[in-house]
Amino acid sequence: MPFPWKHYSSYADMRVGSTIITVAAQVKQPKDVTDLARYTADHIRKKQSGG
Repeated sequence: MPFPWKHYSSYADMRVGSTIITVAAQVKQPKDVTDLARYTADHIRKKQSGG
């Protein structure tokens, strides 16, 4: 039985080095929040390394 919602809210708390990140998103599938979390972590790593 499919879910009646078109999206659902998802939250991910992560630590990248000394930075704590909370990613919140309304997604259609779990892969969407995984991709967003990876993008955010990569962005933070780049900023921490001076890039």
